[in-house]
Amino acid sequence: PGGNFVGEAARFLFAALLSIALFFFTDKFISLIFGKAYLPASLSLKILGAGAVLVLFNIPFSTGLIAAGREKDVLRQTVICAVLSVILNFMLIPKFGAEGASLVFFYVEALALTLILWYHYKRLGQRNIALEKTKG
Repeated sequence: PGGNFVGEAARFLFAALLSIALFFFTDKFISLIFGKAYLPASLSLKILGAGAVLVLFNIPFSTGLIAAGREKDVLRQTVICAVLSVILNFMLIPKFGAEGASLVFFYVEALALTLILWYHYKRLGQRNIALEKTKG
């Protein structure tokens, strides 16, 4: 089990660092891979990279709820966010294009993380494992 945790932590760290690097070096990445003609996509890619970080933080809490038998909470969060995503995309894409779609992704992922943290706290409570180990 310990090796699996280390592997998962390493993948999480790699993905987080990649998202952060992509956020800060978007223009260079786009120019190098696709050419300067695609630089107008820079803002969208930055927003998508920031949203990807939110997804990374969502995954362990969703997995924890599923492991605790609270799949319905994860499903509820997913349905709420999917419906909101469709509605906001219909509203924002016609006016803002790719930037609108990337903003919807970011805001929906922020809501998804907020909901999953709320469900996690509500259903599983807040436990400080480090304190529990030192007390007893």
